[in-house]
Amino acid sequence: MSNITIQRNTVNGTGAEAIGFYMGRTDLGATAKELTTAYIGYNTITNMGQSGSLGIGIIVNNKVTGAIVEHNNIRLGTGSATSGIAVSSNEVSLGYYPTNVIIRYNDVSIVAPCLYIQQGQAKSVTAYYNKFYSTGSAYSGVIYTEQSSSPSYAGAVLNFYNNVLVTAGITTSCLNDNTDVSGVCTFKNNICINTATSGFGCININTLGSTVHTNNSYYRNQPGDLYYAIVNNPYTEYKRSTAQSFEASSTITDPSLYNVLGGDWTLRSNSPCINAGAYIPSIPQVDFIGNAVNNPPEIGAYEYNTSTNAVAPTVTTTAITSITNTTAYSGGNVTSDGSASVTSRGVCWSINTNPSIGLSTKTSDGTGTGSYASYMTGLSASTNYWVRAYATNSVDTSYGANIQFSTTNVSTSAVSPHFYRASNNTLYTYQGKFLF
Repeated sequence: MSNITIQRNTVNGTGAEAIGFYMGRTDLGATAKELTTAYIGYNTITNMGQSGSLGIGIIVNNKVTGAIVEHNNIRLGTGSATSGIAVSSNEVSLGYYPTNVIIRYNDVSIVAPCLYIQQGQAKSVTAYYNKFYSTGSAYSGVIYTEQSSSPSYAGAVLNFYNNVLVTAGITTSCLNDNTDVSGVCTFKNNICINTATSGFGCININTLGSTVHTNNSYYRNQPGDLYYAIVNNPYTEYKRSTAQSFEASSTITDPSLYNVLGGDWTLRSNSPCINAGAYIPSIPQVDFIGNAVNNPPEIGAYEYNTSTNAVAPTVTTTAITSITNTTAYSGGNVTSDGSASVTSRGVCWSINTNPSIGLSTKTSDGTGTGSYASYMTGLSASTNYWVRAYATNSVDTSYGANIQFSTTNVSTSAVSPHFYRASNNTLYTYQGKFLF
């Protein structure tokens, strides 16, 4: 059997699995068969596991060779779940293993492992440019490779590239790797963030002998606890705040994503993940949203792109100087353009706090970043004003801090205190004032 496609379906409220390739489970009375070239893509799956067990979004099982699982959106909803995407085999004794399974561009958010691989029951799996978020409480991982106790395939090859893995589960790490039967787990260019208030760190590794980890970013945004643990055999836990020697070119720091808990995992302009990845020639050079991948690539599922990653600029307000009854000087400093050109800048003022560019009382003082001076005119004497700098790019207008100042009294010129009237009864003026 070959060339089976399941795509663009909405599956909601299943009792157990939503979509699955179960190729010949003899334990269920079926005849074992092989499937080649299978495709599961662009499906929306919610609320699986309504029966209380086996809540799996997508499962690739037994002798499936050449499967692609991509662009699926999997959400827990109101059901229970054991995994978002699972790769395993019930027919190991027959030598049936999923092989050449590609998992890419999926968005999974559930209370269990987003990707579960029964290590020893899967021959080769490659997962890249996925977004995985788990709030699970069971001992597992956002990506969980579990050792099989049944007859297994020794020599599995598991590759994980450019995924973003976020966990809020106390006993759920981002990667829980139990690869230890002569297999190899390659883990590169991934962002791992643990947001749980306590518990596990970012990764748990069963043994370093079968692990290749480089160019990853690890971050725990809660105080205390471990960033990551390497669980050797016998068990030893390392709590570290710096990358270990086997973690070549990896960092343990904030990757600077836009909104971790809000699901916007694109990179900010100050992200240490920009240009920090390792080039992976074996996978398509396209990120989660279709941007071309640079060389070197970014760490994570998104390439940094000025058109998609631009933000509002940053500007500060300059102190007020040279205040008179009708004029004053201020200005600003655009310290960042937000990765998009600043097209206007200046100051705006009002008798009320938080003046904005919607007012007519503003200046226009050029474009771009850097410091600039602004001259305010048309002010009223003896009046309190608020002024703040502004800068505008294609994303939005940003403002500096409010600064309050007061104009001076009406200017007066010294004249003689004596009254004077010309003999011809003509009134004379001096500097705009009548002289009597």
